[in-house]
Amino acid sequence: MSAQEEVPLSLDIRPDLGSTHYRLLYRRTDNVFVILHAFIKPGGKIARAEIDIAHRRWQDLTDRMAAVPRRPPRALGHDAPG
Repeated sequence: MSAQEEVPLSLDIRPDLGSTHYRLLYRRTDNVFVILHAFIKPGGKIARAEIDIAHRRWQDLTDRMAAVPRRPPRALGHDAPG
C-alpha cells in the first residue's frame, strides 16, 4: 500500500451555492480538523488529481509537525504543495 493510500480523506463536506457544487477534502485527527483542498466539482467522480493534491498537503503538514525543530504549517499560497 502506498503512503497516499494510507491517508483516509473524508469527502463529506459538500456545500452547494446555486448550481455550483463544491467539494472540500479534509482530514481530522484527535483535536485538529484540517481542510486540505477545496474545489468546484463539475459532476461525476472526483478527479484523482484533486485527491492527490490533498494527499500531498497532508504529507507536507505531517512532515512539518514531525520535524525537529518543529516547522509550523504554512498558509496556502503560491508555495503550497499541490
